[in-house]
Amino acid sequence: MTSRPNIQTFLNHTIQIRHEIMRFQSVHPNIYAIYELLDELPESVAQKIRDHTQFLYSDNSEYGLDVISLDIQRGRDHGLPGYNAYRKFCGLKTASTFDDLQVKDHTENNKSTIAKLKSLYKKVDDIDLIVGGIAEVAQEGAIVGPTFRCILAEQFIRTRAGDRFFYDNPGQPSSFTKRKYLPGMTKITKRN
Repeated sequence: MTSRPNIQTFLNHTIQIRHEIMRFQSVHPNIYAIYELLDELPESVAQKIRDHTQFLYSDNSEYGLDVISLDIQRGRDHGLPGYNAYRKFCGLKTASTFDDLQVKDHTENNKSTIAKLKSLYKKVDDIDLIVGGIAEVAQEGAIVGPTFRCILAEQFIRTRAGDRFFYDNPGQPSSFTKRKYLPGMTKITKRN
């Protein structure tokens, strides 16, 4: 019988991922450990954001780093264009006013998302990419909105095109030939 790793548990016998994220030794091959992880999955957007803004990399102290604010600062340090500029790059409709934004309207302390954005930014073109992207309504079947979906797709396309070992890129020693592209059973039959 193997012993359980020392995982911090709480009154409801769940573990909190934010406490274990940097402790790789807490991963255990016990199948029942997955149920403890599933119990800890965030139930609301606010809880997901709170775990990233208040507790990530906390090192067992009361509060951790605010990763979202770090991402905002990184974007500014690297000169990333704003949210609207990326929507234009992606061929999406840009917002000319705050009311044009297609954002989630989670109310907290009687303030809507748009009201919060208005209080933080002078113009709609000033909205940081990470803030606008997180605020967007997720597309059907996705966990991100249209702007982040476009950026992710563009990154995957460029990564694939830039990988000379990717099987689909023509003119490389590792490229597939037409013979290798034969469909399913035909390919198996011809090889045997």
